Amino acid sequence: MTELGWEIADGLILHRFLSERYLREVTVPSLGRGLARSKRTASQVEVVFPEFVLDSTSEETYPRTKDDVRAQIVFYGSAHSYHRALEVS
Repeated sequence: MTELGWEIADGLILHRFLSERYLREVTVPSLGRGLARSKRTASQVEVVFPEFVLDSTSEETYPRTKDDVRAQIVFYGSAHSYHRALEVS
């Protein structure tokens, strides 16, 4: 799917659950293959990589914000469709 995205789309929004290793070993090579087939360069497409961020304006809200991010990570980690990302991590 990543290859096809780079082959036909103007950009790609990556999933925040991907590790640095997964991006380096799986995603970037896929991007390269897709770009090669499209005969475009990386400068002609856009990549967005939203990350997990703890954004808290006070020490009082920080624990809740941390728990919210932790819950998202647990959800993705428990979903079978994301196991490949965990295997490569």
